[in-house]
Amino acid sequence: MTKTAALDVRTDGYFSGAVFYLGISLILPGLFAMKVHPLAMLPFFLISIITLTTHYGVEMDGGAKSYREYVWLLGLKFGEWHPYEKVEYIFIKRNKKSQTIHSRISSRDLHYEEHDGYLRFSEVNKVHLASAKNRESLLKVLKPIARQLNLEILDYSDGAPTVIPAN
Repeated sequence: MTKTAALDVRTDGYFSGAVFYLGISLILPGLFAMKVHPLAMLPFFLISIITLTTHYGVEMDGGAKSYREYVWLLGLKFGEWHPYEKVEYIFIKRNKKSQTIHSRISSRDLHYEEHDGYLRFSEVNKVHLASAKNRESLLKVLKPIARQLNLEILDYSDGAPTVIPAN
């Protein structure tokens, strides 16, 4: 059964920053291995391709009224389809985040705010779409999705919801 997606969005990378940079750093040894033997570069390039392209996503089928959160790996999507009754709106929520950075002689706590965008199907059914350090960057991602689905964007960053037009 083939599903026609009304929405298919890449939401986030699968691997952390350190693993992502490992994927980048394996390209150069792969090029050197290719000089020894052309097949010697395959493991380096395969690991690089997997770490650089594997990501999370959300796909929606408006006709079948179902959606799935998936992991994309080498062109294959892994995730279960879930039914929904209706898509209510997209909303933005501000979160306070902290990160501790350790070194041999000290540690440091970083505190910052991040804005998250969600697609709401019901009170208990929400799907994360994107995150950004500021609201404007997040809106650049969310507005095309809202236009495509003909939805409102509600901003809960300052407490009471504010309607943001998708245009």
